[in-house]
Amino acid sequence: MKKLLAMVLALVMTLSLAVSANAAFEDAKDINATYAEAVDVLAGMKVFQGYDNGKTFKPQGDITRAEVAAIVYRIYTADVKDSYVKNYETYNKFSDMAGAGWAKGYIGYCANAALVKGYPNGTFQPSGKVTGYEVLAMILRAVGYDKNNEFTGADWALHVAQIAEQNKILKNVKGIDLSAPASRELVAELLFQAIQVPTVTYTAAFGYQDVSLTADKKTDKFVKANSSLGYKNFKLVSGDGSDNWGRPTTIWAKDANDNGEYDAKKDTTKYATITATPDAAFHVATSQCDICEALGEKKEAKVVEAYNNGKADKALLETYKATATKAMVGAQGEQIEFYQNKDGDYRLVVIDTYLAYVNEVVTEKTDSKNHITRDAYMQLDVYKTDNGKATTLYVKGNDYAEEDWVLVNVNDEVDASIIRTTNKAAQESDLVEIVAKAESFEGAQTEIWSKAYKHTIDKKDYDDAVKFFLDEAGTTETAKFTWFLDQFGNLIGSAAITSDSYAVLKDIIWIPGKDDHAEATLVYMDGKEETVEVAKIDGLQTKEVNSQKVSALNSDDEFYGDFSTALKGSETRQGDTYSDVKFVNGNTNYAYVSTSGSSNAAYKGMALYLVETNKDGSVNLKGADVEYVAKTTVNPESNILMDGSSKYALNSNTKFIVRDKNDEGKYVYTAKTLKELDKYMDGSAEVYYTVGANQFVTNVYVKNATDAASMSQYIFVPNAANSNVKWIVEDQAFKVKVYVKGEEQYVLASKEIAATLAQNEGKLFAAKWYDGTEDEAGVYGSLKSVDLVNEYTDSEFAKNTTGVDYVTGKKFAGDMLTSYTNYAKTSLENNWDLENATIIDASGATLTADKLSEQDGIWVVSEKTDYSSKALYVYAGTMLSNNTELTASYKTTDADAKDIALTFDAKNAAKVDLADGKEAASVKYAAKDVNAYVESLTKGQWLVNTDSNVTVYLKGAGNVAYYIGKYAATENAANGSVNTGDITVVAEDGVTTETYTITVTKGDELDAPELTSFYGYQVQAYSGSNPSKNDTYRTVTFTNGDKIELAQLSATVTNGTVKAYEYWDGAANGGNGAYATITGDLTVSSAADKTWVRLTVTGNDGNTYYFVLNTVYQA
Repeated sequence: MKKLLAMVLALVMTLSLAVSANAAFEDAKDINATYAEAVDVLAGMKVFQGYDNGKTFKPQGDITRAEVAAIVYRIYTADVKDSYVKNYETYNKFSDMAGAGWAKGYIGYCANAALVKGYPNGTFQPSGKVTGYEVLAMILRAVGYDKNNEFTGADWALHVAQIAEQNKILKNVKGIDLSAPASRELVAELLFQAIQVPTVTYTAAFGYQDVSLTADKKTDKFVKANSSLGYKNFKLVSGDGSDNWGRPTTIWAKDANDNGEYDAKKDTTKYATITATPDAAFHVATSQCDICEALGEKKEAKVVEAYNNGKADKALLETYKATATKAMVGAQGEQIEFYQNKDGDYRLVVIDTYLAYVNEVVTEKTDSKNHITRDAYMQLDVYKTDNGKATTLYVKGNDYAEEDWVLVNVNDEVDASIIRTTNKAAQESDLVEIVAKAESFEGAQTEIWSKAYKHTIDKKDYDDAVKFFLDEAGTTETAKFTWFLDQFGNLIGSAAITSDSYAVLKDIIWIPGKDDHAEATLVYMDGKEETVEVAKIDGLQTKEVNSQKVSALNSDDEFYGDFSTALKGSETRQGDTYSDVKFVNGNTNYAYVSTSGSSNAAYKGMALYLVETNKDGSVNLKGADVEYVAKTTVNPESNILMDGSSKYALNSNTKFIVRDKNDEGKYVYTAKTLKELDKYMDGSAEVYYTVGANQFVTNVYVKNATDAASMSQYIFVPNAANSNVKWIVEDQAFKVKVYVKGEEQYVLASKEIAATLAQNEGKLFAAKWYDGTEDEAGVYGSLKSVDLVNEYTDSEFAKNTTGVDYVTGKKFAGDMLTSYTNYAKTSLENNWDLENATIIDASGATLTADKLSEQDGIWVVSEKTDYSSKALYVYAGTMLSNNTELTASYKTTDADAKDIALTFDAKNAAKVDLADGKEAASVKYAAKDVNAYVESLTKGQWLVNTDSNVTVYLKGAGNVAYYIGKYAATENAANGSVNTGDITVVAEDGVTTETYTITVTKGDELDAPELTSFYGYQVQAYSGSNPSKNDTYRTVTFTNGDKIELAQLSATVTNGTVKAYEYWDGAANGGNGAYATITGDLTVSSAADKTWVRLTVTGNDGNTYYFVLNTVYQA
């Protein structure tokens, strides 16, 4: 019985291994093993090109006469690209070519070359099914037969068969009716064998000859064999080789030496590699006796070559004795294959099968030219060592899903390099070949047979594979496990059954009454909601370890943090008021729940829980296996979740529930996959998560996170029919509609920043955010500042950095945009590739590159790309102004002076000529465009100052000053003649400039005033006797009376005006004397230095002067 089993298994293995090492078609497994070599070689030669763009062969399908004509044409002409076939479409020899369609050229050529002859009625019947004899007739004519019309007449098929048999073309065709419609695989076999026989020539004297006279003087042979069609047209040769596992192969290649022999080093163009069929194969421990019997050896079988998982292994070399019934070779589930060498000895190939888990499936990436920048591959956990630990390996392709269990063979000496990182070099990888998906079942073990290596599971016995390395059931577990089978039905692994009953506590309320209880809404990881009765809840470490009192929190606060061991299994109880909503630690832990839903706000979205169902149908919410991290990074481009220094793997099988607020400010819970996640800002995510086998994260609840897009470096303000700004009453904050990374979103902003953005629609800004990196008073995630991006403030492109280019001068060519730093297009800045860019216009619509125009204001954003000058986002908005107009005015120092506008001449110069005696004025100037600069620039700062004269109305804030440029200045022109220097105006575009000059010139200098007469008398120089008197003193001599009448007071002054008259009152000031206003008549003394009068004079130059008169009466 054992021998019979071994022989049957050997037969099964034999029939399954005669396949190509590089099968050309997806349905290659359906091809008869006898014909597989023919199909693969002809496909490699591009003679057979298959269906579905070359994906399938349909081996058992019928084939038409037209299709065979096409194949024969390619064989006979070597035109496998069908480059010339259209030239023969008019070579019409048959009456039914009107319906031949695509095949006209092939049939036309073959007819004119006498390779096909059609039917007696003059038709070819292109869509008719071809028979085996008809195929042979066509290809044998190509070889050179039928020159004597032997394929004509009643016995034509017999003659075809005779020639085919003579040339051993039918050596693999057994039991087939060649007069019936032929299958595609049979046609491949007939053609393949025919193109290997020598071509023939025909003469009446000698008939068909497959040799010709040789003219080679280096040989003593007079004749040589003719070339075959395969060699003549394709240089087809074959030779021996080995596959990656040590199996013998036949390599069909193109002869590079023209010597008719295969050279492994030089003949590198391969058509196909065919793996040999083993002479015997087993997958159980087999005695040498049975092996010899299977190989047909009466005495012994000598193994002279041996390969173990692809590596040469001399330890396996041995001579097997046909009488050895106890000496065993191989093991349970281990493939052992024997191949007979030419000398009659044998090659042994041993291949082990391992269990593997598909951790991650990665799709292929290509660039714009369809070059592969990242291979499609799978990351596997392979259990190939007896310690039960997995080895991470990689395999090309993505034919399986994540979390699948597969069976693999591994050769760790062959490098099967894989491009695992986009645009990086391929990384070395062990060769992994997937055998099949592992079949599995669930069951509980009851017995383990130590010597026999068996398990009894649910009363059924199973053999253990020799590589049974994953054994989570161990020797003690009696619960159900998942058991995996290898391709031969042996147990190859056991794993714990995954429990995935996790959910987020959405809300909870106490239901009073006879059966009072806590009722909660749970959101499971698939997004489905369920209302349940909650018996117990594990508490969190929110404020206090022992008693989490909501009264200690704000009214809108929530329970948060890691799970508290002190509050584990808290029983739900009714709390009458809001302040009773809390966790309390004691002999029995309690979770108090209010009968008012609004009072239970602290529970909303509290945490992720394992849902444990009790016998009465209520549930316990358990957090024992749930981990918590307050600030981590989660985004669709990262495959790692960090918790402190610990790393955990994320993949497409990780389930996510994300909590977010909708437009109404209410929480919503959405189930997502890793790739569906929003991009969150690094370190902003608060998550609860669970970890499964091999450090892979199974479930993630994103409780809070800040969208990374909302804190991007650049924001674009669209045009708005009404307004981009909303006042959010509940939050008491402004939100502004902007585009970030090509997507619309609303961002929080102060009233000043909101006003700035509202006044600058269709423009791009560099943004800074309150991101928690500093001790700042701003709201996390809100705008901190915005700066207009123009030609001055934009960045220079650099690899792997975030940059922006405001395109001043532009030129379009297909998907390329050439950027210049000036309008004249003489100074190149960049040459942007827009092919895969997201292009947004001022209305928010998505555009294609051909819709952009020179009238657009264009900003190109390139964010951390490895490609030089490759645009990721393009915004087409309002072209920035190039207005450099300057307005200016001046004002003199006079108290009642008013501003006087200045006019600039053609040279941008303006003058201020002050009146005579005027020496100073103030000059004000400002850019006419509020977003233009008139002062020295600071890189990266454009809209930075506020001006109370530029306001915008925002609902919720009234009139608000918004950020504008440093556009105004005042200079005081003093000391007479002042040139204010060059005033440069830089337009809003950051590149257009204009320089203005303002010159202030003082008036001619005025003389000081002089007193010439007083009270009708001439004023003379001081003539008194007091030597200390200064030059303001004068003498007036009265001759017509000694009275100075108040009503007659008068004086004459040059260059000034008298403003006051005073006299010296010696009794004033406590007897010290002082000048006082003349209020009555004065008597003039006859003595000098007795009567003094002081006049106050305002000069025309604006200064004040004093004249003191020594009045003397002389009769």
